[in-house]
Formats: sequence, structure tokens, C-alpha cells
Amino acid sequence: MKQNFDDLIAVLEAEIKFRGILKKDLAEAAGIAPHTVSVILARKHVPGAAVLMRLFNAVGLEVFLRRVDDKE
Repeated sequence: MKQNFDDLIAVLEAEIKFRGILKKDLAEAAGIAPHTVSVILARKHVPGAAVLMRLFNAVGLEVFLRRVDDKE
């Protein structure tokens, strides 16, 4: 699961850099605190699915998340 999270954040970071979006503007568009964006991008916090979807929607991307059972 950690690798999947890192991959999602890497895509998000690339899109932020490509579009030249400021973290504070991204936070405002996603409706979350700027500090939360920084912590997520630093990979110090794994956000919930709703927060991830809001971040991706704020940069103009769609993400489909599904729950995976780790017991396998």
C-alpha cells in the first residue's frame, strides 16, 4: 500500500510542477489547509481517500480509488 501511495503522490507532484500550481492555491482549491498539503507531499501523512480525490480534482485529474484487503 505504501508504494501505491508514493506513486499517487509522485503523479500529483509532477502535475503540480507541470502546471506551476502553488501549494496555497492547491490547498484552497481542494478545501484543505496549506500545511496539510505540505505534509502530504512530504509523505509524512497518508490522507484519506476523500482528501486525495480533492487534491487530484484540484489539479484537474481524476483518480479512482478502491479498497484493497491487505490480509492476502
